[in-house]
Amino acid sequence: MAPEAAARDAAAHDAAGVATGIAGIPPIGALFAAFLGYNPMATLIPSSALAALPSAARSTVLGTSFFPQILAGPFLDGLHVAFTVCVVLSLGAAAASWLRGPRYIHDDEVGRVAPGAPGDRGAGLGAPVVVENVEHA
Repeated sequence: MAPEAAARDAAAHDAAGVATGIAGIPPIGALFAAFLGYNPMATLIPSSALAALPSAARSTVLGTSFFPQILAGPFLDGLHVAFTVCVVLSLGAAAASWLRGPRYIHDDEVGRVAPGAPGDRGAGLGAPVVVENVEHA
């Protein structure tokens, strides 16, 4: 095997290891890092891999806008999915509410006395309490 091919294979293996390491960071941690303006790429990418990059690429990867721009697309897609689900569920709830028809009063509610009305023994605050048929000992 030629030395150039061996170097390419080693670089590809190193890049795969770096990509696997970066993919293993927790999503919430990455999101908060992007919101706070912290770029974890300097700690995630080994210094040997950073040294192998051209200076323009290294400054781009370590800059403050690179990491948030990587997360912006997937985060926006997630927001679209979340809001679409919310709209669909809200419309479904509105349709179910509309289809249930007019208010139905159950038979056991017809004989009840409204709170505070004469004859109501469990009246609330400010309502007259009527006590009937009390025997004195």
